[in-house]
Amino acid sequence: MKHPLLSQAKLHQALLLSSLFTLLLSPVFVAQAAEMETTIITASRIEQKLDDTLAPVFVMTREDIERAQAKDIAELLAQVPGIVVSQDGSKGSSTSIFMRGTNNDHTLFLVDGQRFSSATLGETAIQFLDPEQIERIEIVRGPRSTLYGSEAIGGVIQIFTKNGKNSAGTYIRTGAGSNNSWQLAAGTRGKSGNTNYAVNVSTFDTRGFDSYQDITPPNDDDDGYQNTAASLSFGHEFADDSSLAFSFLYSDSDEEHDGTFSASSPYSKHLVQTASLSYNRDIIADFWATTIMLGNSIDESNQRDHEDIANESASDFETTRDSILWQNDISFNANHVLSLGIEYYDDQVESTTDYTDRSGTPVESRDNTAIFAAYQANLNQLDIQLGLREDDNEEFGTTTTANIAAGYAINEQHKVILSYGEGFKAPTFNDLYWPIGAYSYGNPDLVPESSKNYELELRGTYDNLQWSANIYRNDIDNLIDWAPDETFAYTPTNIASVEIKGIELAASTEMSGWKLRGSINYNQPEDTETGYTLVKRPEKSAAIELDKSFNKTDFGISWKASSERYKDAANTTGTAGFGLVNLRIAHQITDDFKAQVKLNNVFDKDYQTNLGYNQDGFNWFVTLTYSL
Repeated sequence: MKHPLLSQAKLHQALLLSSLFTLLLSPVFVAQAAEMETTIITASRIEQKLDDTLAPVFVMTREDIERAQAKDIAELLAQVPGIVVSQDGSKGSSTSIFMRGTNNDHTLFLVDGQRFSSATLGETAIQFLDPEQIERIEIVRGPRSTLYGSEAIGGVIQIFTKNGKNSAGTYIRTGAGSNNSWQLAAGTRGKSGNTNYAVNVSTFDTRGFDSYQDITPPNDDDDGYQNTAASLSFGHEFADDSSLAFSFLYSDSDEEHDGTFSASSPYSKHLVQTASLSYNRDIIADFWATTIMLGNSIDESNQRDHEDIANESASDFETTRDSILWQNDISFNANHVLSLGIEYYDDQVESTTDYTDRSGTPVESRDNTAIFAAYQANLNQLDIQLGLREDDNEEFGTTTTANIAAGYAINEQHKVILSYGEGFKAPTFNDLYWPIGAYSYGNPDLVPESSKNYELELRGTYDNLQWSANIYRNDIDNLIDWAPDETFAYTPTNIASVEIKGIELAASTEMSGWKLRGSINYNQPEDTETGYTLVKRPEKSAAIELDKSFNKTDFGISWKASSERYKDAANTTGTAGFGLVNLRIAHQITDDFKAQVKLNNVFDKDYQTNLGYNQDGFNWFVTLTYSL
């Protein structure tokens, strides 16, 4: 492998081109501001227009997902400003999402309002979520612990499954591609009177490729992946200004994987599942609305020595989370909204590994109770957002977080936003209770991580152009890091502090039918004691997407680039920077039939996002969809 720094010159050229691209999007003449119809819920827990939010946000609609032709969530998120993706090889392999330089477990994932992660690892297995089941993705960058509690230090990503509220139809989709990959999906959704529904199923199978760079047996084989997924939603609106909604998401996967620690048990099975039931009612029309939401999520992994999943397991982990939320939104008038809520969730763990506290007492569950308040006001040119939350964790006691944001409309096209937000992250079951062994053990003396984020944003909105520039600094104290002790056994400790400084530039426009979207990200996540960059996180990244419709044919090209990223805390080894180009074509053959072709890594670049783990070279996938 080339030394990581050897790719810097080419990367700087690419970033320069992307900078010029962004400058070209800057307006010479100011057009009248266009009203943006796109709305978002995740930024404030209530629906609001995208341009009314006081946080940097990104929304991916079903149309965007269809156009991208992605086969996993990581491929979709890789183009989002402020997000860096790291994968350990083929489809289904371990995937990390680093938002704004924070840790992988510093991004809170929600599915239809439910917290979605493993209580033992503290991470979300997004590699097992099929885009076929997804209606929409909302991304909020920056801390949101005042609304959502633990984990939201870097931001929040909420996934909404398909529903029948605004569209109807039935489809069947099949496809095949490189690495002996194939796909089959079908679904139907619609509305009958005041009732809407949606049912979707999909399966994806691939032989994969050799994920691990070391080809010593048994690592010298392709690493296959098979996924079966389904989603179900139901909603009904009653005559008394109330509504009931239910959603369910299921994903069952089988994976083959390589690696230093997994070679002895290279087969695993993973099940993830979420369910949500919510009731909404206007207690007093246009003044007081209340929501009660019940939820359940499951993350289950089984690792095996043999491909037969019935074989004796090497390890089993199942975490279950039950939750309840009661939220009340009080609108004093159209310009003042107060949200008050109570949230409770309980994590339970069943495992072949025994989790015990310092006294030897088994630990099988942990609950968290929180109250929160958020106030939003529109005062002519000034928007204000205030938030306060207190979490009472069964293990750590209480943690209070706060945020304040103010946005000032300079004129109809430009807004400047100042914000301050606090976040925290509670240690996981593995962090605290992992049993003492020759190679690793937990640390019951850990304290929660905490953060303070300061941000300045300048935003411009015109008829066919939107752009934003963000400067931020996130100070994280007591960051939890697993590192070897004096006996070379890995154990977690609280690092004194980490400082993350960053700049984000993003823009999108439409000219003569061409849709352009681009972003540049500079991020410097450093351990303040050593001055070293945190592992797996590049300092520089950029992305551009270009789309055009020609009668019945759609054409798209995307480019993304990343600087080098380090594998070790001392920054002595790492992976080289890279740039990738993907192409996509879609043609509407008839009113019912549509063909799509996706070409990834068209220049067959050899690259890695985690040292030692290969990424795919040139690959392709062809899809045919029949719609009723």
